[in-house]
Amino acid sequence: MSININGIQLWKHNNAKAARLKHILKDYAVDVLGIQETNTNFAALKASHTLASVLRHGADEIRSVHSHNTRETQNIGTYQPGGTAVVVREQLTGFIKDRGKDERELGMFSWYSTEGKDGFKTVFISAYAPCSAPGSSTYYQHMVRYIQEQGLNTNPKDLFRYSVVHFIQSMRAKKHRIVLMMDSNENVVDGFLSKRLAEGDIRMREAVHRAMPGKKGPPTHFKGSQSIDGIWISDELELISASYLPFDGDLGDHRPVVIDLHMRSVLGTLLHRIVPPKARRLNSKCPRIRDEYLALVRKGFKEKNIERRLVQIEEKATFPPTEEVEKLMEKLDNLIEEIMLNSEKGCRRLYAAHYEFSPPIQLWLDRCHLLKWLLRSHQGKQVNAGNMRRFARKLGMTQCIRMPVAEIVQLYREAKERTKDLMAESPYLRKQFLYGKLNEAIDTGRDQEAKRIQEVLRNEAQRKMWQGIHRATKPRGLMSVTRVEVPQEDGSVIEHTTKETIEHALMSELSTRFGRAESAPICQGALFDLLGVYADTEAAIQILEGTFDPPPDSDARTVVLLKEIARIWQKIGEGEVSIAFSQEDYQHYWRR
Repeated sequence: MSININGIQLWKHNNAKAARLKHILKDYAVDVLGIQETNTNFAALKASHTLASVLRHGADEIRSVHSHNTRETQNIGTYQPGGTAVVVREQLTGFIKDRGKDERELGMFSWYSTEGKDGFKTVFISAYAPCSAPGSSTYYQHMVRYIQEQGLNTNPKDLFRYSVVHFIQSMRAKKHRIVLMMDSNENVVDGFLSKRLAEGDIRMREAVHRAMPGKKGPPTHFKGSQSIDGIWISDELELISASYLPFDGDLGDHRPVVIDLHMRSVLGTLLHRIVPPKARRLNSKCPRIRDEYLALVRKGFKEKNIERRLVQIEEKATFPPTEEVEKLMEKLDNLIEEIMLNSEKGCRRLYAAHYEFSPPIQLWLDRCHLLKWLLRSHQGKQVNAGNMRRFARKLGMTQCIRMPVAEIVQLYREAKERTKDLMAESPYLRKQFLYGKLNEAIDTGRDQEAKRIQEVLRNEAQRKMWQGIHRATKPRGLMSVTRVEVPQEDGSVIEHTTKETIEHALMSELSTRFGRAESAPICQGALFDLLGVYADTEAAIQILEGTFDPPPDSDARTVVLLKEIARIWQKIGEGEVSIAFSQEDYQHYWRR
């Protein structure tokens, strides 16, 4: 996706534009986002204060690179016209190879490069072309001053074109594939830069017009008359679809552009999108969920006659158990596991959690759903009229059923705007809602309910705090395993890509790797018989005391190791080696 954001503040709270952008990224499952006109002086912010930190949702894998004019950063605050950024999300972050920005440091473009299988390399570039504008502090005037300082015989537009083309040429010479997300400030079909990108040494075309040849794109600026925003891709990339999105006032004054590329043409391999569960349905700390789960388990036990089956197995049980009894016990265990899993699925409903829940937001979302429902009904689409009327009655909006279409459309627009504003304030509204429930529980003497709400408040606050700590202190986690290559005896390699074959290949390798300790001399022969599995025998005590006489066939290196164990144990007994740690020792270690 590419969008001219027309400036974005990097506040982490009450930031409507960032909240809307986070929702769009998740809703469209965007892997790469190109942003133009960030209008931010990143030099005035902390190094950790990036677009990735603002757009991260929970523990999402997300990385960003930005560019801005680093030649004029003094006494201007956090606002600086121009600038670009590239944001990479989810699985694609595991393939990042390099990143950078324009060498002139004017904020013309920024980029990420990825490397996949068999040397497939793709570069994602976000670029912002200058346009003539009044005032001395504009992006255009920044470039004018740079040209004058360097004594160059050019103008801002030509300098931008030359810089972008030169960089792309250098990447194409290395066999890189290119995705250029750009606000070109000229027609994306017959503009000067578009024609240059289409020439033989680069071979790039704008994706939307490539997907719909011969058709004229819509204006992409709300006051414009032609398409000036687009995504250019090299010919090797396989385009599935491309489109301009409607104007969104919360995201700026330009249309977003979105394209869908075949991942095999980007990385040389397909990516299986693995979505890890955000939460378990079963939460034993919540009485309602716990009671529902136990009721479903009891119901399942009764339906499957678990008690009677246990009695039957008990009648046949002997020690050691027979093969028949083992099979019956395994079958019963699998049945109980199935009942427990099915009960967990039905004990509560999980929601997408696009926002932090509170009644005001839920109310306005329900109003939007009802009004959209009514519009579908007026369009002649099939709807359940009875459910629609009951829903309207529940919301106290039965008068809307008799309204004309024009009034419903106006109400729907207003409801959407109000919902967007509230969703930007969802963390505050969530906290306000929970504190209201807590005060209510305390006033009515429901101590257990008050204690549970306090625990929810504490857990949610700690979760947010530790997410920030982990992002700053822990190394970036590895992505999920989507393929495994297994070398064969004849030198060939077999690639596994399905869940079952990957698990089998990993299990075969890991079981061998973790079982290698069994080949150690101490785990074999007479020495192992004397020590046992847990080394809790009389021989183990003799080793510590230095009186152990190893068997004649013991490995010489193992005997040396046993003597060293006895020597260390003796030093501990004499106090030479201390295993007690004081508070000062602990503090000294962690302050290093």
